[in-house]
Amino acid sequence: ELWQMPASELAPKIAKKEVSPVELMRTVLARADKLQPVLNCFITLVPEMAMKAAQEAEDAVMQGKPLGLLHGIPYAAKDLVNTAGVRTTFGSLLHEDNVPKEDAVAIARLKQSGAILFGKTTTPEFGWKGMTDSPLSGITRNPWNERKGAGGSSGGAAVSVSTGVGPIATIAMLLPATYALPPVSALIMLAGIYYGAQYGGSTTAILVNLPGESSSVVTRIDGYQMARKGRAGPALASAGIGSFFAGSVGTLILAAFAPP
Repeated sequence: ELWQMPASELAPKIAKKEVSPVELMRTVLARADKLQPVLNCFITLVPEMAMKAAQEAEDAVMQGKPLGLLHGIPYAAKDLVNTAGVRTTFGSLLHEDNVPKEDAVAIARLKQSGAILFGKTTTPEFGWKGMTDSPLSGITRNPWNERKGAGGSSGGAAVSVSTGVGPIATIAMLLPATYALPPVSALIMLAGIYYGAQYGGSTTAILVNLPGESSSVVTRIDGYQMARKGRAGPALASAGIGSFFAGSVGTLILAAFAPP
């Protein structure tokens, strides 16, 4: 089945005219239509744009034009990454109708390599936490147990690739990467992730002055309201100190109770 083949096999087959980019994209979109109502791993799908690009990719193959490394390969982008002409919400109701005019560098390079965007995958609001749910997209389900949610913040990307809805998705590998590290290095990385998640949720609202992820999870300080009253500096300091303390405590707990 095409949906079960990795990009490393599909790309050379497309170049050899053994796989049609149009048929591949049609297969991916059909699988997305089938699984999206159950798993909710996409915030946006662009089937018409994707099929048009797939047809152009197939024409290039048939005409013997130079092909990129990922020519004709469908991919989905995490909804934290700007995609020109395709809605990018950052998982937030504040950006529900945001349509960027320019691609992020990663997306521009994927385009240059011939890859074809077919959708945007779900993420928690501003990607700040380790579970994939948001007020805008709802809960992304775990494909192995639909009663449970997917981890984050790249849950939508992980679910789409693992279920064969496209062979490529832009994804962050910070938490999974800790499994390959020595215990001390893994603890340091986990502490950094924890600190970044807690502090980032506060600074987003404080610096940009937007409601939403406005409170420091640790200190319970509403940075948004403090910024409105001209006290953004103390809010940032309190959020930073509180999050650093929480990250340190979390690291010590992991060190004390994690298996060697």
